[in-house]
Amino acid sequence: MNKITTLSLFGGVVLAGTAMAGEVVQPAPVESKFESLVSVGYHDNYVDRGFQIGDDTISADVATSFACPYTGMEISAGITYLSQHDFLDTGLNVDELRYQIAGAYDLGFATGHVGYIHYHYNDPFGFDVNDDQEVYFGLSKNLYGYDTSLTYFWGIHGPFRGNNEGYLEGRVNKSFDVLGHSINADVTAGYLIEEGELSHVTAKLTYDYKLTETATLSPYVAYAVELDDLDQTFGAFQPIPQENTFFAGASLTVTF
Repeated sequence: MNKITTLSLFGGVVLAGTAMAGEVVQPAPVESKFESLVSVGYHDNYVDRGFQIGDDTISADVATSFACPYTGMEISAGITYLSQHDFLDTGLNVDELRYQIAGAYDLGFATGHVGYIHYHYNDPFGFDVNDDQEVYFGLSKNLYGYDTSLTYFWGIHGPFRGNNEGYLEGRVNKSFDVLGHSINADVTAGYLIEEGELSHVTAKLTYDYKLTETATLSPYVAYAVELDDLDQTFGAFQPIPQENTFFAGASLTVTF
């Protein structure tokens, strides 16, 4: 299992950008029209679900969402590009494309989420391991002013995510208004179902500075704490020693 620095996509789809990868950010209500974004970001350390993967990563995202006026379901789709340096301390550079589609529906007691992610790599190792696929299911709810979610990710194909029995992630998020701008505090915890152990706890602070009505600059700092046997969970490349990690970055996002 791996974890990534990520950008939250409209409609509950998570893409790599400002935040930590793998986390699913829950959608806000939208009108029955397309809402879209483009984003570019830089991350000094690429961390995916607590796992340190690469250095000096560049990300780019395109995403859109649509709230169906007939079913009440919100449909989201997006593409993320990642350029990762020194992949797994091998000295190699890895390019990754993520294609994602998701749906969210108000169940009354909570919001339900379901999604599919396809990961494509440029395969610098020559092992023909250039594709991963994953589906996820989750619930989200605002509790006492905190946005909370619990999401199960199931790898269905591939060398990294396809050889596991699932990754469960809990998340708590709170936004604070500071001088007209938002500071987002976020804590995620991962549980490796196959190993039966906690993998990480990661805390992140993001400052969303609105440059214009549609453009937002979002620097962030984060700290990932390794728990239990995180070293043993990255597919064909296990074991890879891990340690607590401080990482930071920023993204520029334009919505339309």
